[in-house]
Amino acid sequence: HSGESSTMRGGKAISIQGSTFGIPGVLEHTNFLRDLHQAEAIRSKLVDNISKAGIPGRPAKEKQTLLDIVIVGGGPTGVEVAGELTDFIEQDLKRMYPDRAKAMRVTIIEAKEILGTFDYSLREYAAQKMSKRGVRLHRGIVQKVEAGKLTLQDGEEFTFGLCIWSTGVGPTTFISSLPFAKTGAGRLVVDSHLRVLAPIELDVGVTHIPREKKEEEKFSILAEEKATEQPLEIVPHMYAIGDCCANPSHPLPALAQVAEQQGRYLAASLNYERYDPKEMPRKKLTPPGEFVYKSLGNMANLGGYAGILQLSRGRPGVGPLSFSGLVSWLAWRSAYLTRLGSIRKRMLVAFNWTLTLIFGRDMSRW
Repeated sequence: HSGESSTMRGGKAISIQGSTFGIPGVLEHTNFLRDLHQAEAIRSKLVDNISKAGIPGRPAKEKQTLLDIVIVGGGPTGVEVAGELTDFIEQDLKRMYPDRAKAMRVTIIEAKEILGTFDYSLREYAAQKMSKRGVRLHRGIVQKVEAGKLTLQDGEEFTFGLCIWSTGVGPTTFISSLPFAKTGAGRLVVDSHLRVLAPIELDVGVTHIPREKKEEEKFSILAEEKATEQPLEIVPHMYAIGDCCANPSHPLPALAQVAEQQGRYLAASLNYERYDPKEMPRKKLTPPGEFVYKSLGNMANLGGYAGILQLSRGRPGVGPLSFSGLVSWLAWRSAYLTRLGSIRKRMLVAFNWTLTLIFGRDMSRW
């Protein structure tokens, strides 16, 4: 939208993007991984760097920089990318270019804990498994990113030919421009019914929201989902679901299953608001109450036909069920197929996996 203002008579905020936390050089020198276009750009750069590293006469330092891959963010996405890369190096690149495969280095940089949403035993299993396969795990906070070099706050530097930025999601310019209450991480503050909240001094009855361009807000990479301490009130007919919002009392992870459950809850809430027993005497609707998230479990693919799986028991005070190894990897792949939406897509993906298993990955340039 390019106008100076927009009229909002009600709706839900769904705008989100990869978070840079205001760190200099992230947009210019790193690759995000949130859609197919970005994935193709990463593949193209990886194949290009491998080809450049094989040019005769190239200095050893330049060659090593081209073959260094740094992944910023140790969540499920970052770990799974590292796992796929190590599979590619061991199963495909080692067969075609053994010298370049031996020189390749994959590093994960995480500010907090690797796979922090999993329990301790699974995090330890994943760290040991990945370290054994040659992935370097490093804890630190990025200070700046330059062309081919990343610097941490403690002064340590990492060179790279490819840097993948996978630190999670952050607010877009649109979300940041809204005058409603925000958490420390920049997400919209909602209540237990997913209604957007705003400071009391703001006239929330006004439907004309200014859309002025503002300088990008900076949020801390270690920020907690705490709301402002000033009194808040409900914005009429305004809801938010998914990654762009958080309830400070019960912050939830930025996962697809959270957004899906919130979407179903919001649909039920809106249907009840428009429900009229006189017009629909045969249909009885009840108010949905407060939103309650029910975790379906967490999974991550570590590569090397290994994975981790954490399932909720569904009872308060009872720890989750934890699995690791080949069984978890098979469960991860099975769950992935079931979420594709159509039988055609499931068959195409399964067929592609089978071809990769038999013939290896395609390293040609597109």
